[in-house]
Amino acid sequence: MTDAVTGYGGALIVAVVLGVGLAFATNTTVGGVAGLAGGLSWLGLHLLARHRR
Repeated sequence: MTDAVTGYGGALIVAVVLGVGLAFATNTTVGGVAGLAGGLSWLGLHLLARHRR
């Protein structure tokens, strides 16, 4: 259970960091949205891999 929570928290942090980093890098909202989408897709793949195991 703790591992699952850590996975969610880690993925959320990654999504936020990517979004903020890209937003600063591109200085646009598009960068933030792209970073967030990337983080969410990573979260989806992470959960899918965990579910299939």
